[in-house]
Amino acid sequence: LVHHLFLFLLKFSRLIEQNEYGISKIKQNYTQLSWRGFLRMKDDPILDENPDTSSTKIGDMKVSYTFGDYASYKEMLKYMRTIEFYYPNLTKLIRIGRTHEKLPIEGLKIGYPVENNEKRAFWIDGNIHAREWASSHTALYFINQLISGYGRNSRITHFLDSLNIYIFPCLNPDGYEYSRSNPTPQVRLWRKNRSPETCKPSSWGGKRCCRGVDLNRNFDFHWAEAGSSSLPCSNLYHGEQVFSEPETRAVRDFMLSTRMRDKFDGFITLHTYAQLWIHPYSHEVDNYPPDYYDLRKIAKKAIEKLKKPYGIQYKIGTGANILSPASGGSDDWAKSKLNVKYVYLVELRPELELSNGFILNKKELIPTAYETWQAVQEVIDSTRSPSQDSTNHITKQPIVKQFNSQSMLTKSSSIMNGTWRISTISLPLSSLSLSSLTSPPPSSSTLSRITITKRVNSTCRDIRFSCKLWLKINRNVCIEQQSFMSIQCKKSCNFCKDE
Repeated sequence: LVHHLFLFLLKFSRLIEQNEYGISKIKQNYTQLSWRGFLRMKDDPILDENPDTSSTKIGDMKVSYTFGDYASYKEMLKYMRTIEFYYPNLTKLIRIGRTHEKLPIEGLKIGYPVENNEKRAFWIDGNIHAREWASSHTALYFINQLISGYGRNSRITHFLDSLNIYIFPCLNPDGYEYSRSNPTPQVRLWRKNRSPETCKPSSWGGKRCCRGVDLNRNFDFHWAEAGSSSLPCSNLYHGEQVFSEPETRAVRDFMLSTRMRDKFDGFITLHTYAQLWIHPYSHEVDNYPPDYYDLRKIAKKAIEKLKKPYGIQYKIGTGANILSPASGGSDDWAKSKLNVKYVYLVELRPELELSNGFILNKKELIPTAYETWQAVQEVIDSTRSPSQDSTNHITKQPIVKQFNSQSMLTKSSSIMNGTWRISTISLPLSSLSLSSLTSPPPSSSTLSRITITKRVNSTCRDIRFSCKLWLKINRNVCIEQQSFMSIQCKKSCNFCKDE
């Protein structure tokens, strides 16, 4: 017993032999594995095996993760840190900063060999908006596919031999954890980060004070213009100044660092929901970058691949053209300020509707991640053979083409006004092991079915499926949060009984 206790303490002491800024080495049984300076969480696993320093063994995943479910941010970090432990030649944990509440903002650098910093780079992030949980799950799934596919899948092997891929599953840890803390609507549907309260004069007298900034309105691209708000209590609050938030500054400082500047060929930011493949620019309608045709061409290829597994259809366009203008976004910033070639904001399942799209059924998580991965691979492929910019060679100005987006706006308007109800109905899904994640999940007929039905009553209705759950949790929620519930849960709260 004493001998075993001594071995346990020896392993534990070696795992924590590090500091915030230096580099320490775990020697002897751990084959001189280097740990770059970062703090480990208190419940990091004590790993019994030696790290895998052989690239030939990469294809066999040694790390488990509960795909098909929503995880805490702590669990995400444990997964990435454990991957780094077992695959030190292929992965490296990157910390780019800390949040307002001092949580680390971490992601994985994936490439072979991982110490090669001369290769071109590709960026993927998720969960910049707190309530968009499916986006971080999808990003984590991408990590799994890259690690398990290296050495087994020629396409993935080529990706990682020629590129460094940076994946940050959750850029808004504070907001994400807050949205997980309570199922009531104003918490579960929280969008912003958790910055301290900002107060502004109220039109009714006095002041209104609210927490949080919309991180995807805080980047340096037409900041504080259309599609954002100067009101701290708005979901679209853009902050007191550009890059006012530690989360957005962390992204900026990393991508503009001497080591990373001008190296990114691809940038994908994952969001939910609406099934849209959005390219720049989104601050105003009909405004496009010089290589618009290249962006659209690759986007078409991507959504064609995405559609194949389950028949899920995405739409392509700028956010301004197919939704509404939004300034200060990370994608437009990456395109305009960093000159990244292929930049996309991807709105995942479900389709645009007025139901609880942010609360995606767990049975749809793996299919969503799988189909999106098929599309993302097309974009990564394109960075290996970039085409010529589609500029106007006479004026050298960006091409601004007027498209007739009226049909799209009409359809979106009809959905928003309640003319149609579009819903995704999840069907039973057999359990999937981690080893099966590299092959297609069951066919769409066993996973999901898209139905379009006329609304029976477009006036008196609930527009979120969670209304009954919220009432069950708190019987007074209709009164306590009347302004919100009168819109979202009109029927369940009896706000339309006299209509």
